[in-house]
Amino acid sequence: MPYKATPLLALLMASQFAFTAPLKSQSSSDDQLDVMVTVYSNNYGLIREVRRLTLPKGEVELEFQDVAEQIDPTSVAFKSITKEKQVRILEQNYRYDLLNPSTLLNRYIGRKLKFTQYLSVDNSQVKQEREGVLLSTEGGTIVRFGDEIEILPVGTISLAELPEDLLSRPTLVWLLENDYQREQQVETSYLTNGMNWHADYVLVVNQDDTRLDLNGWVTLDNRSGAAYRNAELKLVAGDVKHVSEPVVEAARLQRMDSARTAFAPAFQERQFFEYHLYSLGRRTTLANNETKQMSLLAGLGVKVDKEFSVKSSVNPFSVQPNVQESKVDVSLEFENSEDNNLGMALPGGRVRVYKADVDASLQLIGEERIDHTPRDEKITLEIGKAFDIVSERKQTSFQRRGERSSLVSYRIQLRNHKDEEVQVKLIETFPGERTITIQSREFREVDARSIEFEVAVPARGEEQVSYTAMVTW
Repeated sequence: MPYKATPLLALLMASQFAFTAPLKSQSSSDDQLDVMVTVYSNNYGLIREVRRLTLPKGEVELEFQDVAEQIDPTSVAFKSITKEKQVRILEQNYRYDLLNPSTLLNRYIGRKLKFTQYLSVDNSQVKQEREGVLLSTEGGTIVRFGDEIEILPVGTISLAELPEDLLSRPTLVWLLENDYQREQQVETSYLTNGMNWHADYVLVVNQDDTRLDLNGWVTLDNRSGAAYRNAELKLVAGDVKHVSEPVVEAARLQRMDSARTAFAPAFQERQFFEYHLYSLGRRTTLANNETKQMSLLAGLGVKVDKEFSVKSSVNPFSVQPNVQESKVDVSLEFENSEDNNLGMALPGGRVRVYKADVDASLQLIGEERIDHTPRDEKITLEIGKAFDIVSERKQTSFQRRGERSSLVSYRIQLRNHKDEEVQVKLIETFPGERTITIQSREFREVDARSIEFEVAVPARGEEQVSYTAMVTW
Protein backbone atom coordinates (compact mmCIF):
# COMPACT_ATOMS: atom_id res chain seq x y z
CA MET A 1 0.00 0.00 0.00
CA PRO A 2 1.59 3.33 -1.01
CA TYR A 3 2.47 5.82 1.72
CA LYS A 4 0.15 8.83 1.96
CA ALA A 5 0.92 11.75 4.27
CA THR A 6 -1.88 13.19 6.36
CA PRO A 7 -2.63 16.90 5.85
CA LEU A 8 -1.17 17.75 9.28
CA LEU A 9 2.04 15.81 8.61
CA ALA A 10 2.42 17.44 5.19
CA LEU A 11 2.08 20.87 6.80
CA LEU A 12 4.74 20.06 9.39
CA MET A 13 7.13 18.76 6.72
CA ALA A 14 6.58 21.87 4.58
CA SER A 15 7.23 24.19 7.51
CA GLN A 16 10.46 22.31 8.29
CA PHE A 17 11.89 23.17 4.89
CA ALA A 18 10.30 26.60 4.47
CA PHE A 19 12.65 29.25 3.07
CA THR A 20 12.89 32.60 4.82
CA ALA A 21 14.38 35.33 2.64
CA PRO A 22 17.16 37.31 4.33
CA LEU A 23 16.56 40.92 5.26
CA LYS A 24 17.95 43.51 2.85
CA SER A 25 20.42 46.28 3.63
CA GLN A 26 22.45 48.66 1.48
CA SER A 27 25.58 50.72 1.95
CA SER A 28 27.07 53.35 -0.36
CA SER A 29 30.03 55.70 -0.23
CA ASP A 30 27.78 58.13 1.70
CA ASP A 31 28.32 55.85 4.73
CA GLN A 32 32.09 56.07 4.42
CA LEU A 33 34.07 57.27 7.44
CA ASP A 34 37.56 56.67 6.10
CA VAL A 35 39.35 55.30 3.05
CA MET A 36 42.99 54.29 2.69
CA VAL A 37 44.61 53.65 -0.69
CA THR A 38 47.96 51.94 -1.26
CA VAL A 39 49.14 51.99 -4.87
CA TYR A 40 51.79 49.67 -6.29
CA SER A 41 53.86 50.38 -9.39
CA ASN A 42 52.61 47.37 -11.36
CA ASN A 43 48.99 48.29 -12.07
CA TYR A 44 47.11 47.46 -8.90
CA GLY A 45 46.15 49.00 -5.59
CA LEU A 46 44.92 48.00 -2.14
CA ILE A 47 41.75 49.73 -0.93
CA ARG A 48 40.66 49.80 2.72
CA GLU A 49 37.36 51.39 3.73
CA VAL A 50 35.63 52.06 7.03
CA ARG A 51 31.86 52.63 6.87
CA ARG A 52 29.11 53.30 9.41
CA LEU A 53 26.21 50.79 9.25
CA THR A 54 23.12 49.77 11.19
CA LEU A 55 22.09 46.23 10.27
CA PRO A 56 18.88 44.39 11.18
CA LYS A 57 19.20 41.35 13.41
CA GLY A 58 19.30 37.93 11.80
CA GLU A 59 20.30 36.91 8.30
CA VAL A 60 21.09 40.04 6.26
CA GLU A 61 21.94 40.47 2.60
CA LEU A 62 24.17 43.53 2.57
CA GLU A 63 24.72 45.27 -0.77
CA PHE A 64 28.02 47.11 -0.49
CA GLN A 65 28.05 49.64 -3.33
CA ASP A 66 30.64 51.99 -4.87
CA VAL A 67 33.50 49.51 -5.06
CA ALA A 68 36.05 49.47 -7.89
CA GLU A 69 34.92 48.02 -11.20
CA GLN A 70 38.29 46.25 -11.54
CA ILE A 71 38.18 44.69 -8.08
CA ASP A 72 39.70 41.25 -7.53
CA PRO A 73 36.79 39.48 -5.77
CA THR A 74 39.08 36.79 -4.35
CA SER A 75 40.99 39.42 -2.34
CA VAL A 76 38.03 40.88 -0.41
CA ALA A 77 38.01 40.92 3.40
CA PHE A 78 35.15 42.13 5.64
CA LYS A 79 34.88 42.56 9.40
CA SER A 80 32.99 44.52 12.02
CA ILE A 81 35.33 46.77 13.96
CA THR A 82 32.70 47.44 16.64
CA LYS A 83 31.48 43.87 17.30
CA GLU A 84 33.60 41.46 15.28
CA LYS A 85 32.25 38.27 16.90
CA GLN A 86 28.59 39.26 16.51
CA VAL A 87 28.71 39.69 12.72
CA ARG A 88 29.52 36.51 10.81
CA ILE A 89 29.93 36.08 7.03
CA LEU A 90 27.94 33.22 5.48
CA GLU A 91 28.47 34.06 1.78
CA GLN A 92 30.28 36.63 -0.30
CA ASN A 93 29.42 37.59 -3.89
CA TYR A 94 30.53 40.18 -6.40
CA ARG A 95 27.83 41.37 -8.81
CA TYR A 96 29.19 43.07 -11.89
CA ASP A 97 26.36 42.50 -14.41
CA LEU A 98 25.72 46.22 -14.75
CA LEU A 99 22.71 48.00 -16.11
CA ASN A 100 23.11 49.05 -19.75
CA PRO A 101 20.95 48.76 -22.90
CA SER A 102 22.50 45.43 -23.90
CA THR A 103 22.14 43.65 -20.54
CA LEU A 104 18.65 45.08 -20.06
CA LEU A 105 17.36 43.86 -23.44
CA ASN A 106 18.95 40.43 -22.90
CA ARG A 107 16.81 40.04 -19.76
CA TYR A 108 13.68 40.68 -21.88
CA ILE A 109 14.20 37.94 -24.47
CA GLY A 110 10.85 36.09 -24.69
CA ARG A 111 9.01 38.94 -22.99
CA LYS A 112 6.87 41.80 -24.26
CA LEU A 113 8.28 45.18 -25.29
CA LYS A 114 6.48 48.37 -26.25
CA PHE A 115 7.69 50.33 -29.31
CA THR A 116 6.68 53.97 -29.65
CA GLN A 117 7.20 56.15 -32.71
CA TYR A 118 5.75 59.35 -34.11
CA LEU A 119 4.49 59.41 -37.69
CA SER A 120 3.78 62.46 -39.85
CA VAL A 121 0.14 62.46 -40.96
CA ASP A 122 -1.33 65.54 -42.66
CA ASN A 123 1.43 67.79 -41.31
CA SER A 124 0.94 66.58 -37.75
CA GLN A 125 2.68 64.06 -35.50
CA VAL A 126 0.69 60.94 -34.68
CA LYS A 127 1.86 58.68 -31.84
CA GLN A 128 1.96 54.97 -32.70
CA GLU A 129 2.45 52.28 -30.05
CA ARG A 130 2.98 48.56 -30.70
CA GLU A 131 3.62 45.62 -28.40
CA GLY A 132 5.79 42.72 -29.49
CA VAL A 133 7.80 39.80 -28.10
CA LEU A 134 11.60 40.13 -28.18
CA LEU A 135 13.10 37.06 -29.89
CA SER A 136 16.80 37.89 -30.09
CA THR A 137 19.37 40.67 -29.56
CA GLU A 138 22.27 39.11 -31.50
CA GLY A 139 23.39 41.70 -34.05
CA GLY A 140 20.26 43.78 -33.35
CA THR A 141 16.71 43.33 -32.10
CA ILE A 142 14.32 40.79 -33.65
CA VAL A 143 10.72 41.19 -32.53
CA ARG A 144 7.47 39.33 -33.26
CA PHE A 145 4.45 41.61 -33.79
CA GLY A 146 1.42 39.34 -34.08
CA ASP A 147 2.03 37.10 -37.08
CA GLU A 148 5.00 39.11 -38.38
CA ILE A 149 8.66 39.14 -37.39
CA GLU A 150 10.59 42.39 -37.79
CA ILE A 151 14.33 42.91 -37.75
CA LEU A 152 15.50 46.16 -36.18
CA PRO A 153 12.05 47.64 -35.70
CA VAL A 154 11.91 51.43 -35.45
CA GLY A 155 10.77 53.13 -32.27
CA THR A 156 11.59 53.96 -28.66
CA ILE A 157 11.57 50.83 -26.50
CA SER A 158 9.64 50.86 -23.22
CA LEU A 159 9.95 48.13 -20.58
CA ALA A 160 7.47 47.18 -17.91
CA GLU A 161 10.00 46.86 -15.05
CA LEU A 162 13.67 46.77 -14.14
CA PRO A 163 15.14 43.28 -13.48
CA GLU A 164 16.31 42.91 -9.88
CA ASP A 165 19.59 41.22 -10.76
CA LEU A 166 20.89 44.20 -12.77
CA LEU A 167 22.82 46.83 -10.83
CA SER A 168 23.69 50.38 -11.77
CA ARG A 169 27.22 49.98 -10.35
CA PRO A 170 29.53 47.14 -9.22
CA THR A 171 28.42 45.82 -5.84
CA LEU A 172 29.77 43.44 -3.24
CA VAL A 173 27.03 41.37 -1.61
CA TRP A 174 27.49 39.63 1.71
CA LEU A 175 25.08 37.24 3.37
CA LEU A 176 25.65 37.99 7.05
CA GLU A 177 24.39 36.68 10.35
CA ASN A 178 24.10 39.72 12.58
CA ASP A 179 23.47 39.75 16.35
CA TYR A 180 24.18 43.46 16.87
CA GLN A 181 21.36 45.85 15.98
CA ARG A 182 23.00 49.15 16.90
CA GLU A 183 25.16 51.35 14.72
CA GLN A 184 28.58 49.82 14.07
CA GLN A 185 31.69 50.41 12.01
CA VAL A 186 32.79 47.83 9.44
CA GLU A 187 36.05 47.59 7.51
CA THR A 188 36.50 46.17 4.01
CA SER A 189 39.68 45.72 2.04
CA TYR A 190 40.35 44.49 -1.48
CA LEU A 191 42.82 44.61 -4.34
CA THR A 192 41.91 46.27 -7.60
CA ASN A 193 43.57 46.51 -10.98
CA GLY A 194 43.74 49.76 -12.91
CA MET A 195 45.87 51.75 -10.45
CA ASN A 196 49.47 52.68 -11.12
CA TRP A 197 52.13 55.23 -10.24
CA HIS A 198 55.61 56.21 -11.32
CA ALA A 199 58.17 58.84 -10.45
CA ASP A 200 59.48 61.62 -12.68
CA TYR A 201 62.46 63.80 -11.88
CA VAL A 202 63.44 67.25 -13.12
CA LEU A 203 67.10 68.25 -12.75
CA VAL A 204 68.42 71.74 -13.50
CA VAL A 205 72.22 72.11 -13.61
CA ASN A 206 74.06 75.38 -13.07
CA GLN A 207 76.26 77.15 -15.60
CA ASP A 208 79.53 75.38 -14.73
CA ASP A 209 77.87 71.94 -14.32
CA THR A 210 78.93 71.57 -10.68
CA ARG A 211 75.57 71.82 -8.88
CA LEU A 212 71.99 70.86 -9.64
CA ASP A 213 68.50 71.29 -8.24
CA LEU A 214 66.38 68.13 -8.19
CA ASN A 215 62.58 67.97 -8.01
CA GLY A 216 60.80 64.63 -7.86
CA TRP A 217 57.16 64.16 -8.87
CA VAL A 218 54.71 61.29 -8.43
CA THR A 219 52.34 60.59 -11.31
CA LEU A 220 49.37 58.50 -10.18
CA ASP A 221 46.84 56.99 -12.58
CA ASN A 222 43.44 55.77 -11.38
CA ARG A 223 41.52 53.63 -13.88
CA SER A 224 40.02 51.29 -11.27
CA GLY A 225 36.42 52.32 -11.87
CA ALA A 226 35.89 54.09 -8.53
CA ALA A 227 36.71 57.40 -6.89
CA TYR A 228 38.36 57.69 -3.46
CA ARG A 229 37.48 60.89 -1.64
CA ASN A 230 39.70 62.42 1.02
CA ALA A 231 41.87 59.30 1.05
CA GLU A 232 44.97 58.47 3.02
CA LEU A 233 47.48 57.70 0.25
CA LYS A 234 50.54 55.45 0.34
CA LEU A 235 52.82 54.31 -2.48
CA VAL A 236 54.98 51.19 -2.50
CA ALA A 237 58.26 51.23 -4.44
CA GLY A 238 60.05 47.96 -5.12
CA ASP A 239 59.66 44.74 -7.04
CA VAL A 240 56.59 43.30 -5.29
CA LYS A 241 55.62 39.93 -6.75
CA HIS A 242 51.97 39.91 -7.76
CA VAL A 243 50.54 36.76 -9.36
CA SER A 244 48.06 37.59 -11.72
CA GLU A 245 54.58 58.95 -18.72
CA PRO A 246 53.28 62.36 -18.87
CA VAL A 247 55.40 65.38 -19.66
CA VAL A 248 56.39 67.52 -16.70
CA GLU A 249 55.11 71.05 -17.17
CA ALA A 250 57.69 73.79 -17.64
CA ALA A 251 56.19 75.74 -14.76
CA ARG A 252 57.63 73.16 -12.34
CA LEU A 253 61.23 73.77 -13.44
CA GLN A 254 63.25 75.59 -10.82
CA ARG A 255 65.61 78.37 -11.94
CA MET A 256 69.14 78.05 -10.59
CA ASP A 257 69.14 81.72 -9.60
CA SER A 258 65.90 81.35 -7.62
CA ALA A 259 65.81 81.47 -3.84
CA ARG A 260 67.33 78.29 -2.43
CA THR A 261 64.74 77.50 0.22
CA ALA A 262 64.28 73.75 0.66
CA PHE A 263 60.86 72.56 1.76
CA ALA A 264 59.71 69.45 3.57
CA PRO A 265 58.89 66.59 1.19
CA ALA A 266 55.19 65.97 0.59
CA PHE A 267 55.73 62.23 1.11
CA GLN A 268 57.33 60.62 4.14
CA GLU A 269 59.56 57.72 3.11
CA ARG A 270 60.32 54.68 5.27
CA GLN A 271 61.52 51.12 4.84
CA PHE A 272 58.78 48.50 4.69
CA PHE A 273 59.71 44.81 4.48
CA GLU A 274 62.15 44.72 1.51
CA TYR A 275 60.50 47.71 -0.17
CA HIS A 276 60.02 51.41 0.51
CA LEU A 277 56.76 53.03 1.51
CA TYR A 278 55.90 56.65 0.69
CA SER A 279 53.06 58.18 2.74
CA LEU A 280 51.46 61.43 1.63
CA GLY A 281 51.44 63.87 4.54
CA ARG A 282 47.91 65.05 3.76
CA ARG A 283 44.68 63.61 2.43
CA THR A 284 43.80 63.68 -1.26
CA THR A 285 40.96 62.72 -3.60
CA LEU A 286 41.58 60.26 -6.44
CA ALA A 287 38.88 60.67 -9.06
CA ASN A 288 38.14 57.83 -11.44
CA ASN A 289 39.85 58.10 -14.83
CA GLU A 290 42.20 60.73 -13.44
CA THR A 291 45.95 61.28 -13.73
CA LYS A 292 47.26 63.18 -10.71
CA GLN A 293 50.74 64.60 -10.13
CA MET A 294 52.13 65.44 -6.70
CA SER A 295 55.45 66.67 -5.38
CA LEU A 296 57.61 63.84 -4.03
CA LEU A 297 60.85 65.51 -2.90
CA ALA A 298 63.24 68.38 -3.57
CA GLY A 299 67.01 68.67 -3.32
CA LEU A 300 68.70 72.03 -3.88
CA GLY A 301 72.38 72.64 -4.55
CA VAL A 302 73.27 68.98 -5.09
CA LYS A 303 76.94 68.53 -5.94
CA VAL A 304 77.39 66.82 -9.31
CA ASP A 305 80.30 65.70 -11.48
CA LYS A 306 80.23 65.75 -15.27
CA GLU A 307 82.10 62.83 -16.83
CA PHE A 308 83.18 61.91 -20.37
CA SER A 309 83.72 58.27 -21.25
CA VAL A 310 84.21 55.91 -24.18
CA LYS A 311 83.24 52.24 -23.81
CA SER A 312 84.74 49.72 -26.23
CA SER A 313 84.68 45.93 -26.60
CA VAL A 314 87.92 44.17 -27.50
CA ASN A 315 87.78 41.69 -30.42
CA PRO A 316 90.54 39.07 -30.01
CA PHE A 317 89.10 36.76 -32.68
CA SER A 318 90.06 38.42 -35.97
CA VAL A 319 91.97 41.25 -37.68
CA GLN A 320 90.21 44.65 -37.66
CA PRO A 321 91.93 46.88 -40.24
CA ASN A 322 89.54 49.82 -40.11
CA VAL A 323 89.69 52.79 -37.77
CA GLN A 324 86.66 52.88 -35.46
CA GLU A 325 85.32 56.31 -34.55
CA SER A 326 83.27 56.44 -31.35
CA LYS A 327 81.04 59.04 -29.78
CA VAL A 328 82.05 60.18 -26.32
CA ASP A 329 79.34 59.66 -23.69
CA VAL A 330 78.41 62.52 -21.34
CA SER A 331 77.28 61.56 -17.83
CA LEU A 332 76.25 63.34 -14.66
CA GLU A 333 77.09 61.61 -11.38
CA PHE A 334 76.03 62.52 -7.85
CA GLU A 335 75.64 60.95 -4.41
CA ASN A 336 72.15 60.37 -3.02
CA SER A 337 73.17 61.32 0.51
CA GLU A 338 72.09 63.74 3.24
CA ASP A 339 75.46 65.48 3.03
CA ASN A 340 74.62 66.19 -0.60
CA ASN A 341 71.15 67.61 0.18
CA LEU A 342 69.35 64.35 -0.74
CA GLY A 343 69.42 61.08 1.21
CA MET A 344 65.96 59.67 0.42
CA ALA A 345 65.34 56.35 -1.29
CA LEU A 346 64.41 57.30 -4.86
CA PRO A 347 61.76 55.26 -6.72
CA GLY A 348 62.67 54.27 -10.26
CA GLY A 349 61.54 56.69 -12.95
CA ARG A 350 62.43 58.98 -15.80
CA VAL A 351 64.88 61.85 -15.28
CA ARG A 352 64.89 64.97 -17.45
CA VAL A 353 67.90 67.28 -17.24
CA TYR A 354 67.70 71.01 -18.09
CA LYS A 355 70.15 73.90 -18.25
CA ALA A 356 69.65 77.62 -18.81
CA ASP A 357 71.04 79.05 -22.07
CA VAL A 358 72.52 82.53 -22.64
CA ASP A 359 68.99 83.99 -22.59
CA ALA A 360 68.26 82.34 -19.21
CA SER A 361 65.76 79.99 -20.91
CA LEU A 362 65.79 76.39 -19.74
CA GLN A 363 66.68 73.87 -22.44
CA LEU A 364 66.49 70.07 -22.27
CA ILE A 365 70.00 68.58 -22.39
CA GLY A 366 69.17 64.91 -21.86
CA GLU A 367 66.95 62.20 -20.43
CA GLU A 368 67.69 58.99 -18.56
CA ARG A 369 65.83 56.41 -16.52
CA ILE A 370 66.92 55.33 -13.04
CA ASP A 371 66.07 52.16 -11.15
CA HIS A 372 64.98 52.14 -7.50
CA THR A 373 67.98 53.72 -5.74
CA PRO A 374 68.64 53.45 -1.97
CA ARG A 375 70.06 56.38 -0.06
CA ASP A 376 73.85 56.81 0.05
CA GLU A 377 74.19 55.23 -3.38
CA LYS A 378 75.73 56.94 -6.42
CA ILE A 379 73.49 57.85 -9.35
CA THR A 380 74.93 58.04 -12.86
CA LEU A 381 72.90 59.58 -15.66
CA GLU A 382 74.09 59.04 -19.23
CA ILE A 383 72.37 61.99 -20.90
CA GLY A 384 73.97 62.29 -24.35
CA LYS A 385 77.08 62.43 -26.56
CA ALA A 386 79.81 65.08 -26.57
CA PHE A 387 79.88 67.20 -29.74
CA ASP A 388 83.45 68.57 -29.44
CA ILE A 389 85.35 65.44 -28.31
CA VAL A 390 86.29 62.74 -30.81
CA SER A 391 87.63 59.24 -30.17
CA GLU A 392 89.35 57.04 -32.78
CA ARG A 393 90.35 53.47 -32.04
CA LYS A 394 92.54 51.20 -34.19
CA GLN A 395 93.76 47.64 -33.83
CA THR A 396 97.50 47.95 -34.54
CA SER A 397 98.46 44.26 -34.35
CA PHE A 398 96.88 40.82 -34.12
CA GLN A 399 98.56 37.48 -33.46
CA ARG A 400 96.77 34.18 -32.86
CA ARG A 401 98.57 32.35 -30.00
CA GLY A 402 96.51 29.16 -29.89
CA GLU A 403 92.99 27.91 -30.49
CA ARG A 404 91.58 30.07 -27.69
CA SER A 405 94.04 32.94 -27.21
CA SER A 406 95.36 35.98 -29.11
CA LEU A 407 97.81 38.84 -28.63
CA VAL A 408 96.18 42.11 -29.71
CA SER A 409 97.29 45.75 -29.65
CA TYR A 410 95.17 48.92 -29.81
CA ARG A 411 95.79 52.64 -30.15
CA ILE A 412 93.09 55.09 -29.03
CA GLN A 413 93.36 58.74 -30.01
CA LEU A 414 91.34 61.49 -28.34
CA ARG A 415 90.87 64.98 -29.84
CA ASN A 416 89.42 67.84 -27.80
CA HIS A 417 87.98 70.83 -29.69
CA LYS A 418 86.76 72.60 -26.55
CA ASP A 419 88.41 75.68 -25.01
CA GLU A 420 89.11 73.87 -21.74
CA GLU A 421 90.82 70.65 -20.70
CA VAL A 422 88.63 67.57 -20.27
CA GLN A 423 89.08 64.26 -18.46
CA VAL A 424 88.00 61.25 -20.53
CA LYS A 425 87.64 57.70 -19.23
CA LEU A 426 88.48 54.94 -21.71
CA ILE A 427 86.82 51.68 -20.65
CA GLU A 428 88.00 48.55 -22.47
CA THR A 429 86.03 45.32 -21.99
CA PHE A 430 87.46 41.88 -22.84
CA PRO A 431 85.52 38.68 -23.67
CA GLY A 432 87.73 36.48 -21.47
CA GLU A 433 90.80 36.49 -19.26
CA ARG A 434 93.37 39.11 -20.21
CA THR A 435 96.90 40.14 -19.26
CA ILE A 436 98.14 43.61 -20.23
CA THR A 437 101.71 43.13 -21.44
CA ILE A 438 102.44 46.68 -22.68
CA GLN A 439 100.72 49.98 -21.87
CA SER A 440 101.47 53.63 -22.54
CA ARG A 441 99.98 54.80 -19.22
CA GLU A 442 98.54 53.48 -15.96
CA PHE A 443 95.07 51.96 -15.80
CA ARG A 444 92.75 50.64 -13.09
CA GLU A 445 90.81 47.40 -12.88
CA VAL A 446 87.07 48.09 -13.16
CA ASP A 447 86.03 44.44 -12.81
CA ALA A 448 87.20 40.99 -13.98
CA ARG A 449 86.50 41.89 -17.63
CA SER A 450 87.21 45.64 -17.86
CA ILE A 451 90.02 48.15 -17.38
CA GLU A 452 89.90 51.96 -17.39
CA PHE A 453 92.37 54.60 -18.56
CA GLU A 454 91.75 58.16 -17.38
CA VAL A 455 93.13 60.67 -19.86
CA ALA A 456 93.49 64.45 -19.52
CA VAL A 457 93.06 65.96 -22.98
CA PRO A 458 94.24 69.59 -23.25
CA ALA A 459 92.09 72.36 -24.69
CA ARG A 460 92.13 72.19 -28.49
CA GLY A 461 94.63 69.36 -28.22
CA GLU A 462 94.86 65.59 -28.40
CA GLU A 463 96.18 62.59 -26.49
CA GLN A 464 96.52 58.91 -27.22
CA VAL A 465 96.62 55.63 -25.33
CA SER A 466 98.10 52.35 -26.53
CA TYR A 467 98.31 48.89 -25.03
CA THR A 468 98.87 45.23 -25.83
CA ALA A 469 96.91 42.42 -24.21
CA MET A 470 97.04 38.61 -24.18
CA VAL A 471 93.41 37.48 -24.25
CA THR A 472 92.26 33.91 -23.51
CA TRP A 473 88.64 32.80 -23.85
